[in-house]
Amino acid sequence: MKDIPRMAPHVLIIEDDPCYRRLLERYIQRCGAMSGYASDGRTGMEKALAGNYVLTLVDIQLPLLDGFMVATLLREQGYTQPLIGMSSLRMEGMRPKALAVGFDDYHPKPISEKAVSNLLAEYTQHFINHRIQSAQELLGGFD
Repeated sequence: MKDIPRMAPHVLIIEDDPCYRRLLERYIQRCGAMSGYASDGRTGMEKALAGNYVLTLVDIQLPLLDGFMVATLLREQGYTQPLIGMSSLRMEGMRPKALAVGFDDYHPKPISEKAVSNLLAEYTQHFINHRIQSAQELLGGFD
């Protein structure tokens, strides 16, 4: 019998710092997932809406549209996938503001490999459960 190919979860990284983006890509790859990226908020929004990502990591300080605006506009457009805000700014109130505009979680930079692994595990399970529920609703009449 042939092995069934395993589908790797996809993570979108919206980050303008290429060094930090590559670090996140490495963490994600070590977890067995794949990643896509955008280096500005506007492109990030377009990719998020067009893709099928388990998780989106969003820098707060981005060119064109900042991370707060990205989260706000994505949620206004009905985007339901998890958004994780990240920032190297050490200002009081960043986490509550991030959650208020639509982020599911917020992590100060630098985010550790363990934190990325935990987020990926948590939200991949969330993604799978959501897909199963959607399929059950679609097939509800076929008992």
